Amino acid sequence: MSFITVFILILRNSVKSLQVMLNEFVLHNKKDFTVTASAFTQARQKLKHTAFIELNDGTVSKYYEDPEIKRDYTGLD
Repeated sequence: MSFITVFILILRNSVKSLQVMLNEFVLHNKKDFTVTASAFTQARQKLKHTAFIELNDGTVSKYYEDPEIKRDYTGLD
């Protein structure tokens, strides 16, 4: 499984069983392979936690770069 595929599946955070989620992903994306829960779990274990930190940092920096986003900090006391 590719890094992107594993990352997308983690971010989807499905409430369904792992195998059902994997089967739906394969069917929806018209992949020509199947993915077992074990294969996904092993691929997920290879991800470093820093990937999520970098994604979060990038998202936060983009948020604060956009002048169109209204940031109302009043009433947060």
